[in-house]
Amino acid sequence: MTGIKKILLVTKLQGQDNSIPLLDKIASIKKLGLEEVIFIHTAPMGRWADTLHDLHIKVKTVEVKKFFPATILRIARDESVSLIAVNLDRNIQWASGKSLMRKLINSSTYPLLFIIQESKEPSVADDRELFSHVIYATDWTAASEKALQLLLHFNKILGELEIVNVINRKLTVKDMRELKEKMARTRKKCLDAEIDAEAHVYAGNTPVEILTAAKDYKGTIIFVGGRSKKNPIKRILAGSSTCKIAENAPVPVFVIP
Repeated sequence: MTGIKKILLVTKLQGQDNSIPLLDKIASIKKLGLEEVIFIHTAPMGRWADTLHDLHIKVKTVEVKKFFPATILRIARDESVSLIAVNLDRNIQWASGKSLMRKLINSSTYPLLFIIQESKEPSVADDRELFSHVIYATDWTAASEKALQLLLHFNKILGELEIVNVINRKLTVKDMRELKEKMARTRKKCLDAEIDAEAHVYAGNTPVEILTAAKDYKGTIIFVGGRSKKNPIKRILAGSSTCKIAENAPVPVFVIP
């Protein structure tokens, strides 16, 4: 995956004609080659389609009565999308929203972008583009390395990049040396791709510390690897951590399977 040409946008929001922040997030992806957005929704889309047309992005809509992960993944497959973007509200049917997120994280072979809004709370305008300050969480698993390769392909639109690793066990001197070397190699890859990157080590609960890093560095998006494809135990643990990050993040979360 070197660009994003077609997005399947899943939204439960109703009456959100003035949801300009969401459209701004989608519009910023146009720089990655976005050509078409396919809406799957439960309510009329209002002005959204007109706004995207003004950006020269083709629009297609698929209306459903209820969201099912299998239906979303089937449409994604049939439409050959590059990315599934899911737009939810923490104050509207959040229990079913979290369930949908968890099932997609554990089942999707497509990259996922979760954009969560707070309809009942006043929002603070953030004029920064989606990829202007990226928090990249890594533990050097296959999914994390895949996320890094994607970020390297996005180098032309990235602003600052914070590489974050969380340790949750006591490290030996050898462990510390290896960790330092891994962080240095990862940062060098980013610098070689002309990405302004810094590396940071946090200690504690992985989801909590990644969310802390996002606040510390005022990130605009979090990149994280998804579940493990080979190890069932790691699959469950990784999926659980990713879900907690996506559910609680103050910014959009990009999940790479």
